[in-house]
Amino acid sequence: MHLRREVTEVTPAVEKVLTAKELDALASHGVDSFERKVVLAYLGMILATNPPGEREEFFKEMPLPIRIAYRLVGRNLYRKQYATLFPGREIPATL
Repeated sequence: MHLRREVTEVTPAVEKVLTAKELDALASHGVDSFERKVVLAYLGMILATNPPGEREEFFKEMPLPIRIAYRLVGRNLYRKQYATLFPGREIPATL
């Protein structure tokens, strides 16, 4: 339930409340604090909440190893996590 509320309530508000510098610090903290597979699954949630054009730009700015890891492993982790959080809902597209 906690992660569902984070995805539906917190994530959309973060971009409106935090500066780019604060958002970068938050992202760095998150990457350093969680297992890599959790971060990759969460990346899918972030990508899914952005419009397609912005999604591609955001993804291009990531380091190459993260982009590769997301495409190889993270996308499937995201799909499984989303299906667990929101059973029966269509899984939003990412990249």
